[in-house]
This record gives sequence, structure tokens and C-alpha cells, in this order.
Amino acid sequence: MESAKEEALIMYSTPKGFRRQLQMDTIKEHPDVKIKLLIPNDEQMTATIGKAKLESPQVEFRIYQESLKSRITIVLVDLEQGNKFIKIILVSVTDT
Repeated sequence: MESAKEEALIMYSTPKGFRRQLQMDTIKEHPDVKIKLLIPNDEQMTATIGKAKLESPQVEFRIYQESLKSRITIVLVDLEQGNKFIKIILVSVTDT
């Protein structure tokens, strides 16, 4: 996400993967970059997001239903730059 210029969109595959990124302190605000995270729900997710919002209030957190969980984490960075569309995509498959 550090290379993002305008926007970073991340869809986490599991709540555990999201929490791991929080513990590693990789989810941070960046000046002039919109960061939007889509995270699968579990029984502790509301509390987890509440704590994360205190540290990064500009980051947008969204929860999706646990039944839609996937094994794939998707990262899209800088989707639009002027009239040009630039896509940097990272797809990661997890076994957790």
C-alpha cells in the first residue's frame, strides 16, 4: 500500500488474515490515499474494527458476511489516475 498514489482497495479472505495485518502494523493511513478494506465477519470483528478505527480513522472498513468467505485476498492499488487506468493487483491464496 505504500506505493499507492490515490486509492488502495483490499478484500481480506479471513478475519484471521485481517487481524494478522493489524498486529504487523501494516494497515496505516497514508496522506492523499483512500484506503478501503473489506473484511469477513466473525463474532469479534466489530470490536476489532473499533480498535483499528482509533488508530486509523481515515481508513474505511466494511464487513461482509462470513458465509461469503474466500481463500483469496485481493489488493487493488491506484485504480484511476487522470484518464488512465493503472492497476496493480496482488492476489494471495491462504489455507487458513
